[in-house]
Amino acid sequence: NPAATTTTLASSLNPTLAAANVTFTASVTGSAPTGTVNFTDGGTTLGSCGAVAVTGTGNTRTAACTTSALAVGTHSVVATYGGNAVNATSTSAPLSQVVNPAATTTALASSLNPSLATASITFTASVTGSSPTGTINFKDSGTTIGSCSAIAVSGAGNTLTATCSTSALAVGTHSVVATYSGNAVNATSSSAPFSQVVNNVGSSTTLSTSINPSTAGTNLTFTATVTGASPTGTVSFTDGGTTIIGCGGVAVAGTGNTRTALCTTSGLNPGVHSIIASYSGDGSNTPASSGPLMQSVAGPTPVVAGVSSRKVHGAAGTFDLPLSTVSTNPTTEPRQGPAQTIVFDFGKPITSATVAVTEGVAITSAPTFSGNTVIVNLSGVTNKQYVTVALSNVVSADGGTGGTGSVRVGFLVGDVNQNRVVSISDLLQVNAALAHLVTASNYLKDINASGTLTFADIIIANANLAKALPAP
Repeated sequence: NPAATTTTLASSLNPTLAAANVTFTASVTGSAPTGTVNFTDGGTTLGSCGAVAVTGTGNTRTAACTTSALAVGTHSVVATYGGNAVNATSTSAPLSQVVNPAATTTALASSLNPSLATASITFTASVTGSSPTGTINFKDSGTTIGSCSAIAVSGAGNTLTATCSTSALAVGTHSVVATYSGNAVNATSSSAPFSQVVNNVGSSTTLSTSINPSTAGTNLTFTATVTGASPTGTVSFTDGGTTIIGCGGVAVAGTGNTRTALCTTSGLNPGVHSIIASYSGDGSNTPASSGPLMQSVAGPTPVVAGVSSRKVHGAAGTFDLPLSTVSTNPTTEPRQGPAQTIVFDFGKPITSATVAVTEGVAITSAPTFSGNTVIVNLSGVTNKQYVTVALSNVVSADGGTGGTGSVRVGFLVGDVNQNRVVSISDLLQVNAALAHLVTASNYLKDINASGTLTFADIIIANANLAKALPAP
C-alpha cells in the first residue's frame, strides 16, 4: 500500500488586501513525496494553481501558489496533494483567507476660493487607491451639488480624479465633501470637509437725468444703472436724503449684468437738488449707491398776474389803478402826467426784465424790482394818447425764464368816468367829491394827485373838456 501523507496549508499574509499578492504554501509529508498539489478556493482551482509540482528533498516537500486575484471577502482555500506510486493523496484543512478592500484616500480642492456669487468654480476630487474606479458624489452640507452625484473618476495609475463645476452656490461659507463610491478592490472614502467661501459680487450704481436743468412742474426721469452679477432687487431715489414720492423701491429691470431702474417725477421744487440712487443688493450682489447728481430745477416761466397804474396822492397815500391787459379794451388813466408809473405783478419775485415802449410817446428808464413786481417809470407822457409798455426776458428768482408782459393804457386827463372823453359828467363827479377825503373809492377824482379833492381838480378837468381818445 502507498504510504500515508499529510498536507498542511499556510498563507503569506492573512488578512490581505484586494489585488495584493498572497502566496499559499502547501507542505506535503510522506515518503519523499513527488507529484503535484491543486489549490482550490471554495472548490474552484485558483488560477493556474491546478497542478503545482512539489519541490524540495526529504520526506516533507512544498508547493506554492501565488495569486492577486482573490476578491474581497473570506475564502476557503484547500490544498490537495495528488499522491504518487508510493504516497497516498491527502488534503489540507481549509484555510480561511480574508481579503479586505484596498484602503483609499480622497482629497478635495477648489479652482477658486473665495469665489464670487454666480461665478463658475470647479471642485476636483483626487482618489488614491489600487487603480481605483467608480464614482464621486460631491455634496454641500450633505446635499448633492447639482448634477454631481456620480461623477466617474478618470485617469491612470493609483490616483484618479473627478471634477464638479457649479455656479449655483449661494453667498456664504459652504462645507463641501467628496465621497468615493469604492469598487471591487477599493474601499469607499470621503474627503475632509472643504470650506468654500462665496462672496457677494461688488456692484456699482450710476445715475443720470433726462434733462438738466429742468423746469418745475414738468416731468423728468432719473435712470439708475446697476452693474453686478445679473442684479435683481430695487433702487430707491432720494432728494437730499428724502425719498422722492413714488420712487422708494423701484425694481431693476433688464437682462445681463447691467440693468436699470427709472424714477419719473414732476414734483421737484425750484432749486438745486442732490439726487442719489441707492441699490438694495440681492443674494449675489452688494448694495451700492450712486454719487450725488445735482439736479437744477428752474421755476415756471413768469406770467403776469396783474398790471396797475400807480400814483402817490400826497399825504393820502398811494393808489393803484388796475389796468386791463386786453389791448382792444385799454383802461383810461385820468390822473395828470407827464410822469406815470406802471406796475407789473408776476406773483413771485422777479430779478430781471427788459422794458420797451412800443406805442405812444413816453420815455422809460430801466425797470426796478420790488417783491413780486416790476416797476416801470415813464416820463414825457403826453395827454390824449395810447401808450403800450412791453416787458420781455423776464427772469424770476426761482430760475424761471422767458417771461413777457404787455399793457396798453389810454392817458386822458380828467376822464374820471373812464369813457374815453372828458365831459360835463366828469366835472360834476369831481364837484360832488369836493371836500371829501381821498380814498380808494374816489382817488380818480383827485386828478392832480395832491392828496386832497379841491377846486383845482375841477379846473384841470374843465381845461380838458371835450378832449377824447381815439377808438382803441
